[in-house]
Amino acid sequence: MAEEGIIRAVRLPTGKLRYPKSEIMEAVKSYRIPVEAPRDLIEEYFKVKQKALDAIFSHVKISKKAHLEFDREDRKRLRDELPTRVEILQTLR
Repeated sequence: MAEEGIIRAVRLPTGKLRYPKSEIMEAVKSYRIPVEAPRDLIEEYFKVKQKALDAIFSHVKISKKAHLEFDREDRKRLRDELPTRVEILQTLR
């Protein structure tokens, strides 16, 4: 009736296996690794993300529908303005 392994499965009359959600969630929880980032790193990440979103939304044109007019030069300029991960980490040290 039941298959044995990491996640217990029930074989349906059609021959397919059914995995109960509770079993799947328990397996995911058991393999989760907690990762803690410094608070100032998270804050810097959100500042950069907000700056990128502001730049993108400034290029949205609305005429019945929303259209993003963000050409290659604008994207390149934005990438050059935003700090890289390495630059953010260096400022936090």
